[in-house]
Amino acid sequence: MNFWPYHSFEIETPLSVNEIVAALNSDTEPFKWPRWPFLAPEHHTFQGVVSMEGFKIYRIPDYRNSFLPIMHGSYREGQHGTVVSVRMKLHPFTASLMCFMYCLASAGVLICVIASIIVGNAKVLLEGFPLVALSILFILWAVSNAFFGCEVKATRPVLESILLGSRKSGG
Repeated sequence: MNFWPYHSFEIETPLSVNEIVAALNSDTEPFKWPRWPFLAPEHHTFQGVVSMEGFKIYRIPDYRNSFLPIMHGSYREGQHGTVVSVRMKLHPFTASLMCFMYCLASAGVLICVIASIIVGNAKVLLEGFPLVALSILFILWAVSNAFFGCEVKATRPVLESILLGSRKSGG
């Protein structure tokens, strides 16, 4: 398990870059914000941008989720076709919010450690707040990695089936 929600993989496909772009484009619609599922229940699988150089897409869920991975992909020639490199990472806003929460919890632990050094009493470290702050750090880490991992498990097989040409695309 990663310290930060991140996943990358490479897949070799017999498809050419043109075929990959066509397959991804048939299952990708332009970015729309805000997206209201009840106003447009019919949609493609992904939204974003696909080009001959690569893609930046993410899955369109039927629910709200801050932990959807944004997928950045690039292509290169492989031994038996095309190799697609995919990096999945958090949305920048979600990543910024998580950094802010990590910093707050870490600052709480650091303040208690400094206070115990200044006071010269280790009892400050055992009075609860540092343990609560450390627990919050652990919970943030576990929840973010678990939710991100669930979304990766839901998204990766769909993307792989499109890249391998085994999925009938088009929504």
